[in-house]
Amino acid sequence: GNPESMPSPHTPSTHTPLNSTPAPRASRAGLADRLTLLAVLMVVVLVSLPRLRSFGLHDNETDALQTLLGLGKAVQAAEMLEVRPALLDLAAADETLAATVRGARRLDMPANSAELLSGDRFLLHGYVFQWQVSDGQSVLLAWPWNVGSTGRGVFAWTGTGMLYGHANRLGLWTGPGAAPTWPSTQGGAERAANWRRLEFPARR
Repeated sequence: GNPESMPSPHTPSTHTPLNSTPAPRASRAGLADRLTLLAVLMVVVLVSLPRLRSFGLHDNETDALQTLLGLGKAVQAAEMLEVRPALLDLAAADETLAATVRGARRLDMPANSAELLSGDRFLLHGYVFQWQVSDGQSVLLAWPWNVGSTGRGVFAWTGTGMLYGHANRLGLWTGPGAAPTWPSTQGGAERAANWRRLEFPARR
């Protein structure tokens, strides 16, 4: 061909490079939509977390109640046989409780509780469980390991088969170093100390 008709190497191209094309408005709109969606999701998460925590506390409290009832039946059976094993050992030997307490962690006994056996206090479902004797009667207690995080309510089962609950509104009973105080006298003392009789929860 004619050399003069060929473009010079230094002649600027009349075509606009692809990568220099301005971003279309649709792309910018899509980015704004994604940012809006992200903001909405963050709000949903922030609103849902307290609710999820509430559900978790409720589940822990329900599990603690169910476990307390099962332990109570095992304690009653042991007392009829006039045997006194440690609470966790008693539960592990019970075919209906063995699976429930499989993940339990044995806790050290308080220094001033010589009447408690090793295994009479353990951690399960975010709750501390303890077997003690008050006024000659067995009492099982369950209270949160970390109040507000693993539970709030406190529960007690008595040798008469009664189940009681305490709101623990001040959060005083929490962790292994702060066991609940069960009323040591009879005749309605539990009501005076703000313990309330509970109905047996339905099995799940």
